[in-house]
Amino acid sequence: MDMVSTSGDWRWAEFESLFPVSVLLHIATTKVPCLGGAIDFCVWKPPGNHLFLVRSAYQVCRPMASAPVEEVWTAVGWFQGWSKVKMFLWLVCHQRLMTNSERVRRHLAHDSSCSIYGAVEEDVDNILRQCPLVEPVWVILVKCDRLFEFRQCTVKEWVRINLTKPEYFAAASEEWDLLFAVVAWNIWMQRNRLVFNLEPCDR
Repeated sequence: MDMVSTSGDWRWAEFESLFPVSVLLHIATTKVPCLGGAIDFCVWKPPGNHLFLVRSAYQVCRPMASAPVEEVWTAVGWFQGWSKVKMFLWLVCHQRLMTNSERVRRHLAHDSSCSIYGAVEEDVDNILRQCPLVEPVWVILVKCDRLFEFRQCTVKEWVRINLTKPEYFAAASEEWDLLFAVVAWNIWMQRNRLVFNLEPCDR
């Protein structure tokens, strides 16, 4: 401690003439010993195996990181279909598909209306559930007594229920999570073909 001042700084005058520059630079990057130092101890709750994990330290610094995750994100994460369809579901839940509404939000367009049927706001809900073009598809696949709820629940709930509770909406529940996701994805792809490639549309 003789080389540390009472203010907690190195006493450079005492030793800077004794060492080469490379050593002095190394000392400059070394933390000064604490005069009132105590024994080191863990400030985070160690995991059961008593090994340090970056994740456990991060959770101490960011308590919100350990907050419960919405069930829909777990459902999307466990989706067993194509990766591109999983990414599509993620974008759907975040309401970030490049609909006309989203394009206006990003200042990429000026008109948020539907270019096919003229709905005032073309958003995720309009394209995947409310558009007259897609209604016949869901009428075939969804239970009649649940069709209203299927079209009216929030988009996140819509995705979560269809991925985790196949028997709730589906007329035939076998592998419904895969069928639901692929049908929704194909609706989106068909919309893009109609809008951007001007393919004929059989209404």
